[in-house]
Amino acid sequence: MIAFLRKYQRWFFVLTTIMVVASFCFFGTYSTLQQKSERRDKKVGVALDQSALYSSTIDRMSFFLSHDALFSSGKTVNILNDGVFYKDFVQTGLLDILLAEYFPLVQKEFTSSWEKAKNAHFYTHPYAPNLSQKAIFSHFVPEMNTYLDTLQQSKKPDLKAFFLMKDIFQVGLKMPSELMKRILLYQQNQYRLPQDQKLYYEEFALFGFQSLQDWFGQTCIDLMSETILNVAALARKSGVEVSYEEALRDLVKNVHIANQKEEKKEKISDRDYFTYQLHVLGLDEKMAVSLWQNVLLFRKFFQERTSSLFLDNFSYKDFSTYSMEKKEMFHYQLPESLRFNSFDDLLAFEIYRKNIFPKYEMTSLDLPGTMVALEDLEAKEPGCIQKWFELEVKETSLEATGVSKIRERDLWKWQLEDANWDHLRSQFAEIGRSTTQDRFHVLESIDKDLRRKVD
Repeated sequence: MIAFLRKYQRWFFVLTTIMVVASFCFFGTYSTLQQKSERRDKKVGVALDQSALYSSTIDRMSFFLSHDALFSSGKTVNILNDGVFYKDFVQTGLLDILLAEYFPLVQKEFTSSWEKAKNAHFYTHPYAPNLSQKAIFSHFVPEMNTYLDTLQQSKKPDLKAFFLMKDIFQVGLKMPSELMKRILLYQQNQYRLPQDQKLYYEEFALFGFQSLQDWFGQTCIDLMSETILNVAALARKSGVEVSYEEALRDLVKNVHIANQKEEKKEKISDRDYFTYQLHVLGLDEKMAVSLWQNVLLFRKFFQERTSSLFLDNFSYKDFSTYSMEKKEMFHYQLPESLRFNSFDDLLAFEIYRKNIFPKYEMTSLDLPGTMVALEDLEAKEPGCIQKWFELEVKETSLEATGVSKIRERDLWKWQLEDANWDHLRSQFAEIGRSTTQDRFHVLESIDKDLRRKVD
């Protein structure tokens, strides 16, 4: 049998190859004909200009909106988005109007976010309970702890709870996770506490939420996307235009602003940064510009409508009654030495208060009525003590003293004498003891700077 296989093995290989290739060709072609490549894209509705709305368009817009330059927790940061959620929906109150009508659609996903937020734990240093996230909040954004306490007391994930989460999100923008980490690390090092490794790798995003979907649910983001796309369609129907070049320039402007804030040793060009951001988001330039065109149409439509609103002349009459009145005002400010010009100044002031307070409290910025004794402060933290000295300095030169006029032969003779040599040894310990014969070699072998001082 083995001899038979060896004799005809070439024909076996040829036959096997023909069968494999034929099966691939037949079944591959058959599956292609039977199962057409169906893209997961379907028509989900009609926009206000009667154009079709597809799920892929809404999904891309939702992904684009869910990360922005203002809220940058997590690995994905979208600097092309200058904060549409906060600027156009939160600050304007448009989100409140949408949720008042469509909250039942959002409630199911929001319930999951609300439960995670209620059960969230905040960081506390294992060796210093006073060093914690909530302590930082109470010092820099005190309203945050009030909102968190209210959240803990909320009973159900209703519309009121949604607005509360929106307020927490809004206040949280004042204390980004990176800033929180920097403050905690600074205070750990300042108080000379044992190192907590969590501070170096843990994320300090509120409730651990990394995107707007985590905060409010995918349905809420989709609702905003549909709003933008519908208003953009209405704007086009009304004659509002945003060209490709205009949208591209605005995107590059957003990149430029973000690039200026980056603390990098080597700055990259705005165009390269723009290309890199497209790669991170998985978009091409055309797709990104198309999304931003819709956002700009959405903004232009509302700006034009609000500027053309008819206003009753009653407000103008009311304004004219006091428009010509004048008030003399005085501007008071602290001296330059008492102002905080940076966050580091505030931290330095806090360290100073901690050392001079007999009973230090982080929650208060008041200066102490009584201070610790100067001797105790100097022993505890000498860096907080200043002493003033008045120095009188006089300066001369070799030419002014006449030393430069002394002949080298006379200088050598004076230095090698016993009495003068002992005097030099008392001033320069490096010279050391030596015999009369060795003194010349000692002076020749010492450092040039020292020799100059000896001379």
